[in-house]
Amino acid sequence: ADQALKIGASGVTAENNTLAWNGLEGVTVQSANVKLRGNSISYNGRKGVNGAYSHRLLIENNTISHNNVERFSDSWSAAGVKILWTDGVIMRGNTVNNNQAIGLWMDESTTNSTVVNNVVRNNTSNGISMEISHKAIIASNVVSGNAPAGIIILNSSSARIYNNTLARNNANLLVQETSRNNTKSNEISQGITWRTRNTIVKNNILWNSSGPMFHAPGCAVKEPSNLMIPTTNNNAHYRTSASRPISFIWGVNSKQCSQTFTSLASFRSATGLEANSLDVVNSNDPFFVNAGANDFRLKAGSPAIGRGEPLPADIANAIGVPAGRNVNLGAL
Repeated sequence: ADQALKIGASGVTAENNTLAWNGLEGVTVQSANVKLRGNSISYNGRKGVNGAYSHRLLIENNTISHNNVERFSDSWSAAGVKILWTDGVIMRGNTVNNNQAIGLWMDESTTNSTVVNNVVRNNTSNGISMEISHKAIIASNVVSGNAPAGIIILNSSSARIYNNTLARNNANLLVQETSRNNTKSNEISQGITWRTRNTIVKNNILWNSSGPMFHAPGCAVKEPSNLMIPTTNNNAHYRTSASRPISFIWGVNSKQCSQTFTSLASFRSATGLEANSLDVVNSNDPFFVNAGANDFRLKAGSPAIGRGEPLPADIANAIGVPAGRNVNLGAL
């Protein structure tokens, strides 16, 4: 069949189901106030979860893996989870791995999203993607082994990226803008402009990517990157050597729209950003218990312990930690 389960009524809870090997989707949600909890959603033809106009959808504690077995295009359709035109989706506590596509995808005018406490790893496209959307908390996720990016913010505004552990992705964090702009006046009035603006990046660990650690060029629209990302601070950058990987690709102005920085110090000097961030170069990882085995807990004496700034109340509440006190860097 096309879908194992298609939900078109409000207030449905689907819990502890196995939704596998269906033609297109494990579950399609086209109504509000639906809860998907504790399900195994795997090996479906195109997507694990498909949501459209699924306002206040809760996707919690599911395993969403190995979807897109039919190899639909991962640039427009296939995903572990893809959400469209939705206000207030929460994706929390899920394991999203080995999808032949993007892992978690907020697309086309999705707003007020909360993406927290997920493990997103080894997907063949971006781990967490926010595209032509508005206003999201992306916090306390462990995102590893995805390509081309661990987290990508594309033509989206007001993303707050806090306390994520980003490791071994092609680019750990990718922020971009293109010439694509929203033309719907009712959405523009809500701030859904499809412009990359007001991105905040704090308290994250960017760990030894295979490409640039923080990739934010401004060349597509010939603008400086600080228009997209006015605030980035209190992050940790770990590299095994001073020459690899590249720390930042950043547009310092409209003419120098993709400048390479091989160290945090050179980036800080050119931009004034990342004043309280760490740059750790060491062949032996001082951060995690065993990153090679995907154990990203902080080891005793980790430089990330207590190094994060206090969280805003809404982000602390979304993660489930107290507000107003210093936190560790990375996923909490």
